Amino acid sequence: MFRGHLERSPNDVILPDITVQIKRIVYKHEFSPKDKRPENLEYILFGTPDELFLAHRIVAPGEFDQLLPVKIAGQQFSDTDLSQGLHVVVSGRPNASSSRLRKGQDSTAQLIRANGESRNITLQPALEVYFEESELAVPPPLLSEDTQEERDAGFHH
Repeated sequence: MFRGHLERSPNDVILPDITVQIKRIVYKHEFSPKDKRPENLEYILFGTPDELFLAHRIVAPGEFDQLLPVKIAGQQFSDTDLSQGLHVVVSGRPNASSSRLRKGQDSTAQLIRANGESRNITLQPALEVYFEESELAVPPPLLSEDTQEERDAGFHH
């Protein structure tokens, strides 16, 4: 397992000798030129009842990719819940990398289930495992160029 980008920093191994087997896909999205970026931060919640993660929901070019562990105060999720890739919207936080969730910054969000049912939750993010912005930029920067957010997060190319 790697922290960061496998293709750019293959020596940043944090768990050596791990074999990964994909058991289920919890979310997929086919991109369309008509898609508009959401105004607020949006994430997909997935994992196991004891180990939750958020992945930033990428809808259009120019967004950012982020993966981070999270705890959700006072909530318990089943494997069935988490297999659906629950939608999380952080209202009042612009959909920009500089506003992304970060360790130590608890946030109120709305959890939206596939059936449309929603409720407020409190997110307690941990240290992000992955963050990438430059690969999704429009126009793309030179391969050697990091964004300021990538440098601040410690994800250098």
